[in-house]
Amino acid sequence: MARRKAEIALQQEIETNEQWTALLGLKGLIVAEAYQAWCGPCKAFENIFKKIKMEQSDDLLKFAVAKADNIDALEDYRGRCEPCFLFYAGNELVSVVRGANAPVIIRTINEQLAQEHKVLKGEATRKAIIDPAIEGIRRKRAESKAQAQVQHLIKTHRPITICIIKPDLIAKNKKDEIIEKIKEKGYEIVEQRDVQFTEQMAREFYSHRKDDPHFNDLIRYMTSDVSCVLALTKEGNNEEVINNWRKDIGADVEEPKENPDSFRAQYATDKLMNAIHGSDSRESATRELAFFFPDYENQNKTKNTQRTLALIRPSAFAKHKDSIVKKIKDKGFEIAMTKTVQLTKQQAEEFYSEHKGKSFFDDLVKEMSSGQMMVLCLAKDNAIQSWRNLLGPKEKEKIKDASGTLRNEFDVEGSPINSLHGPSTPEQAQKELEAFFPIEQTVAILKPGLSPDKRAEIEKKIEQLGFIIATKKSEKLSQDIAKDIYKDANNKDYYNDLVNLMTSGETEILVLSRENAIEGWREVIGNVDPAKAKVENPNSLRALYGVDVLKNAVHGATTKEQAEHEIKLLFGDVKFDKTGHLAS
Repeated sequence: MARRKAEIALQQEIETNEQWTALLGLKGLIVAEAYQAWCGPCKAFENIFKKIKMEQSDDLLKFAVAKADNIDALEDYRGRCEPCFLFYAGNELVSVVRGANAPVIIRTINEQLAQEHKVLKGEATRKAIIDPAIEGIRRKRAESKAQAQVQHLIKTHRPITICIIKPDLIAKNKKDEIIEKIKEKGYEIVEQRDVQFTEQMAREFYSHRKDDPHFNDLIRYMTSDVSCVLALTKEGNNEEVINNWRKDIGADVEEPKENPDSFRAQYATDKLMNAIHGSDSRESATRELAFFFPDYENQNKTKNTQRTLALIRPSAFAKHKDSIVKKIKDKGFEIAMTKTVQLTKQQAEEFYSEHKGKSFFDDLVKEMSSGQMMVLCLAKDNAIQSWRNLLGPKEKEKIKDASGTLRNEFDVEGSPINSLHGPSTPEQAQKELEAFFPIEQTVAILKPGLSPDKRAEIEKKIEQLGFIIATKKSEKLSQDIAKDIYKDANNKDYYNDLVNLMTSGETEILVLSRENAIEGWREVIGNVDPAKAKVENPNSLRALYGVDVLKNAVHGATTKEQAEHEIKLLFGDVKFDKTGHLAS
C-alpha cells in the first residue's frame, strides 16, 4: 500500500502476526482499524485522526491500520465491510466502535486516553472487555459444531455433565473441598477451568431464565467473582450421569433433612445463591460443554471410538447376567443400547451361517436358541479389539488357562460353547448391530393442551436425541381412533376421561426413526405418572411437561406390534427406507 510518509507516521501499517504482537506491546492507547485488502481502511478518518493527534499532542496515543487477512488474532473480523475500530491498552481490548461514526470514535478516544493516564498513574484499574459481536460469533460457531456432533458425543464418547462451583463458594475457599467430595462420589473430572463471567457471558448462559423476576440478581451474583467449571464423567450412560449429578447437587431449595448429603443442602444459602450448577439434560450438557470447553471435541478426536456388539449367551445369561454387565462397565465400556431376546433355531442358524458345516455348529445353534440372552451395544475407544481381548479365546479347551478374561471367569460348566460373543472386524460389528438394533419406527403423540412453544421444544429435544422425524401431522383425533389407540386401557377407571382428553383438541402425531426407537422413546418419555417420572428420571418429557397421569404430555407405543398398528392407523400404508426416512 503506497501512502505518504506523514500518513505512515500517523497510522502504523500492521500486516503480520509479529507486527500485531509488537503493536499491542506498546505503552499507551492504541486505536487500530481492522480492515481487509479487498476494501481497505476507511480513508475518511485519516484527517480526523491527524487533527486529534495534533490537538492531543500525547505520545500515549497511537493509531494503526491492521490487515485482518494476514493476522490470526483478527480472523473473526474478516468478511465484514463496515469499519471496525479496536481500542487496546496494556495488551488488552478496552473498547470497540463499529461504523464510521466520527463523534462516537472521538469521544471514545478521549475517554479511553484519559482512563489510560489514570491507570498508568495508579489511580484506576484497566477495564478489559470481550468484543460482544465476536464473542457471540465464536459461541455460536462452537455451539453449532457441538450440535452437529451431538449423536457422536452421545454414542461414542464418555457421558459428560457440567458442574459450576459458583462465586460465593470460591470466595469462601470451598473449591478444593467440593472437588474432593465430587471425586469421592465416583466422578472423574475430564476438564476444569476457572471462569470470570462477564455480564454478557452470564446473560447468554442463562438466557433460558431471562423471564425470571430475579434474573438480574442472578447475573450480578454470577459476575461477582470467579466460578470453577468442571466437565464430569462417570460410569453409566448419558442420562444416568446427568440424573445422578442432579440428585447429588440437590434441589434449588430443600430442607437438609430431605437430602442432607446433597451439595446444596450443605452449601446453598438460598434459591439464588444455590452453590452448584448441573446440566439438566443431554442437550444442555452438550451446549454447556461447547460454551466452556469449545475445543473438547478436538482434544478427543484422535481417539478411535467404536461401537461393537456383545452377546451374553443363554446359559451365561441365566447364571451370570448381572455380574457380567457390572464387569463390562468396570472395564470402561459404555452400554449404549441393550435388549433381551430369544432366538429361534432358524434365526440362530442364520446369524451363524458362516460356521455352517463346522463341527461345533449344531452345539452353537442349540445353545443360542435354548433361552433368553442379552444383546448389548458397547462403545469405547477401540471397542472391537478391546472387547475381543476382554473375552479371551473362543475354544473351550483354552478358556481354563485364560485367567482374567470374561470367558474364563463366567464359563458355564457342561456347556460345549463359550459364554459370550463379540465380532472381530468393524464390518462384522456393523452388520450384527444392524441385525439386533435395526433402524425402526415408533409413534410419538404430543397430546392436546401443550402450547405451540412446548411442542416446538419437545420436537427439538426429539431431534437432539438422535431420532429422525420421518413424518408428522397435526389433527384432532376422532373418538374411534382415540379408543383404538388406548384399547388396552378400556378397563381402567380413567379410560373415558383419557379418550375425552385425546379428542379435546389438536394433537401432534409423529413417526420417529432410530436404532432401538421403540424402547428408546419409552425411556425418553418416562413413567406414565409425571410425579413418579420426576423421581425416576427428572429429565424425561413427562417429568418436564406432564401434569398428571392423564395430562402427561406425550404417548409412545410399548411394543413393535403396537407401533406398527398405530403407524398404519394414523398414517396408512407408509413405507420407510433403510435410513429411517419416508420412502419416496
